[in-house]
Amino acid sequence: MNPLPPTIRSIAAAVATLAGLAAFAAPAAPPVAPGDVAPPTMLAPSPPAPTAGASAPGLIRMPAPAPATGPTGKPWVDDFAAYVNASTGGRRWVVGRSGAGCLSEHEASESAARDAVRQLIPRLHALRAVPPPPESEVWFKQRLMQDILVARLVKDRWVTRVQKSYGELWTEAVLVDASVGHLTPILRDHDAWLRGRQSHSRNTAASIFGMSVAVVVIYAFVNVITKGYFRCRLRAAAAFAIASGAFLISWSAAAAATAAV
Repeated sequence: MNPLPPTIRSIAAAVATLAGLAAFAAPAAPPVAPGDVAPPTMLAPSPPAPTAGASAPGLIRMPAPAPATGPTGKPWVDDFAAYVNASTGGRRWVVGRSGAGCLSEHEASESAARDAVRQLIPRLHALRAVPPPPESEVWFKQRLMQDILVARLVKDRWVTRVQKSYGELWTEAVLVDASVGHLTPILRDHDAWLRGRQSHSRNTAASIFGMSVAVVVIYAFVNVITKGYFRCRLRAAAAFAIASGAFLISWSAAAAATAAV
């Protein structure tokens, strides 16, 4: 057998050296017991590419919490129709509600009272056999506002306050008893006020008439004494006296009527 040439022997030695180095650098596999099957090598799947609008990996998108809504503890606020149906004794109710932008508790109270007054006035008119005169509208509004603000007709109140970045916002609701038993005293007081107003009108007319007669008598008496020499001046003075007296009497009667309201 011919010996290999020196060149081939050198190449074979280099290959053997490289194979030995590769075997030394590779990690050693764990020994497998006889009868066991070596587990197959599994490759971890690459994560899917995120789509447009999707959340980042590892984050769970939670829905935004709904605003807290629930019963207020006032049945007439939560369900007014059910409250009215459950009422006994023939009572009638009115709920006055304030606007949404009240900046103080007092403003919210007045707004709720005005809303209740607006609903109560037609009920008062319905209880009267004869429609009241136009000036009665002002009297009714003032009287009902006073009765509600001092809680004379109010059965219950509900006040809320919301803190905003620019300040506080107040809302209020009032439950008003609009039964006939509570409205009848108001009608009686109105009738008494109306009679007093009519009496003031009659007294005013009688006073103006009496004052005018007195001025005319004085004018005639002075004119006779002066034998008519100052007739024009006396007539002007008498007319001025009657006009001034009528104005003063009317003004006094109007002031008294306003104070009576």
